[in-house]
Amino acid sequence: VVRPTASSSSGGAVGGAAFDDVCASAERLFDAIRSHVVRDIAPTALRAGFLTPCRDRLPTAVSLELFARTDADFLEFFAGADLKARLEAERDSMAEKARQLGRSAGEFRAIVDAL
Repeated sequence: VVRPTASSSSGGAVGGAAFDDVCASAERLFDAIRSHVVRDIAPTALRAGFLTPCRDRLPTAVSLELFARTDADFLEFFAGADLKARLEAERDSMAEKARQLGRSAGEFRAIVDAL
């Protein structure tokens, strides 16, 4: 840290310990602001921008998936020669989406920690 110098005839440093106290106080203040942003604002932004809209759309998506079908389409859920293969493919697809969401959450935590 570069300290300002006095223009007096003594040519000594201004403040000394007082300047160090101000710098230490400013550092504590900025640390408090940073921790507030990381702890409170970043997770709120994640919830508001991503998680809440997903949660709000989920009931509609499930309802459409189950009820916006013809009887023949609905019966395909429970019958068919390739039922097991289709269910396994759907399970694998859902597992991949869960892994992607897990990676995204990890990346977001890393970004929040970097802030």
